[in-house]
Amino acid sequence: MTVRIVLKFLLIVSIFTGCQTPERNPLLQATVWMQTAAEYEANTITLYRNAQLQIKQLVSKRTSKDKRPMAIIMDIDETVLDNSPYSAYRVLYGRDYSPLEWDGWVKDRQAKLIPGSKEFIETVKPYVRIFWVTNRTCFHREKSDDPCPQHQDTWANLSDLGIPTKHDDFFLREAKPPKKCLHHFRKVYGETLSMKLSSGWPKEKSYRRECIGLNYDVVMLIGDDLGDFLSVTKDDGPLSVEERRELINKNQNRWGTKWFMLPNPTYGSWEDAARKAAQHGLSSWKYTTEH
Repeated sequence: MTVRIVLKFLLIVSIFTGCQTPERNPLLQATVWMQTAAEYEANTITLYRNAQLQIKQLVSKRTSKDKRPMAIIMDIDETVLDNSPYSAYRVLYGRDYSPLEWDGWVKDRQAKLIPGSKEFIETVKPYVRIFWVTNRTCFHREKSDDPCPQHQDTWANLSDLGIPTKHDDFFLREAKPPKKCLHHFRKVYGETLSMKLSSGWPKEKSYRRECIGLNYDVVMLIGDDLGDFLSVTKDDGPLSVEERRELINKNQNRWGTKWFMLPNPTYGSWEDAARKAAQHGLSSWKYTTEH
């Protein structure tokens, strides 16, 4: 299906539903690309096959001196689970992001797998433990006593797709950190931070990665956002475009060897940096009659 056909379809739907014209929704092209572009599928398959080769090399280099078991930390959304139907819903009905509506999508457990992810997981599972560090957020639902039903929904969605996981492998946002990790944070960073973290993991993922690294040799990170690898905020707010690029350059030797980034044009921490950059205008070329 071509992009033009998709655009016409969305326009017809908007007319009959009385919604905002989808062509003006900034999510449109990104969602169409993820759902229809063969290039996107080829990209994710290529990335996961390269990551698989790297794991095989790491396993072959292990010696008896390497005591700690190996682990991979993976994000979930747009890394293993494809949530583009939720983005399409927002386009079709002119909806802004809503935590309540997003939670409805999570509850339905309808996400499919990102191409290449299952084959990668099946191949590396015998050698490494996979931990899922996700910013899916724990919160109560009406008529439920479960403090984090999102955990069960995510586990079930992956299991239904043939991805076997253990409940202890999940680190959701706002979930309670293990006591051993809180003890470590108290010892290293002091009582104030430990008390703050005791109420639940924050959006920033670095503490969760550090927690996992206490007992495991984390040999690989896989995600779709710079925040899946590095801290993308500072005391006065998100990093700028230039600061984010500097982080990329400082870690050149890790990309494609230990760190693997999937494409996600629909959302991410890049949006905060892009809003800052947009205040100064885009870098543009201009046609003139001299051409």
